[in-house]
Parts: sequence; C-alpha cells; structure tokens
Amino acid sequence: MYVPHYLPLQFAGNIGFLATGIGYTSNKENYELSILYGYVPVSIGDHEIHMITARNIFPAGRFSMGNNQVLVPYLGLGLMVEVGGHAFFTLPSHYPEGYYDFPKNLHVTGFGGVKLRRLFPNATSFLRGLEFYGEAGTIDVYVWYRTISDEIKFNQMFSVALGINFLLRR
Repeated sequence: MYVPHYLPLQFAGNIGFLATGIGYTSNKENYELSILYGYVPVSIGDHEIHMITARNIFPAGRFSMGNNQVLVPYLGLGLMVEVGGHAFFTLPSHYPEGYYDFPKNLHVTGFGGVKLRRLFPNATSFLRGLEFYGEAGTIDVYVWYRTISDEIKFNQMFSVALGINFLLRR
C-alpha cells in the first residue's frame, strides 16, 4: 500500500530546475498524487532553492495508440513550499505591513498537459513501463500579478515542464 506506483522525474515547471519523488495512482486510475523534492542550483537561481511539492493529477481521458501506448491528457493542482530558508511564510518585521500580498514560500500551482504511456509487454523487472509528459503551468502569484498589472503579458504567467514517470510493478 505504501510502495509507490511510479517515480517521477521532472525538468522545470515551477517546482524546481529538477524535481523527483514518488507517485501513487488510484485503483480506477482517475486520480494521482505525487510528492516531489525540487532543486534549483545557484548557477540558475541567485541561491540554492529547495522545495517540496504535492501534485494532484486528474486524467481527462485515455486514447489508445496501439502497441501498448496510451495518450493521457490531464489537469492538476498542486501545493509547493520552499523549504530552503530563502522565502518566508509570515512577513519578516523588517518589511512594512502589506509589502507582499502573499507568503513567499507557499504557492498553489495549476497545470495541464499530456502523457504518453508505454507499457512493457511481459516485463519481468520491477519496471512495468514509462510515461513521458509535457505540461504548461502557472502559480498563484503569477495569476495575481497579471490581474493587477498590464505590464505582465499573458504568456509570461506560464512555464513548461518535461518529465518522465517510471511505472513500477504493483
């Protein structure tokens, strides 16, 4: 029951330069939950960033492509928290009241994409298949700042991500 159903590995997408973790799929395959640790190195951010993200994924259908391949569009909501100490949940005393509208270390994420699942026929190893995915997403503060400022363009609210899920034998 506690053994993960898949191991995700994601590049970009508002949850770290590189993120990995564990994932679970419901018995009816209509819901997935993944918990990921994301990392941004100093060379990309101005300092190391560490984050934990819980992603709720809702498949929007399944389209068989033959040869053990299935195309799965999906939507999702997540909660991301920065745990490296470079952001804050409550406003530090050295900032004036109302300086930031949101906590800087806790964000709601929204995303959507498509997965291409390839199951291995008669696989005897612990790996039963792979899912390659691409998605676009945003976070709460990007949406908020877009609504209050004309300087932020619609396409600046979004980021893209690429990933792979290693599907484990159940």
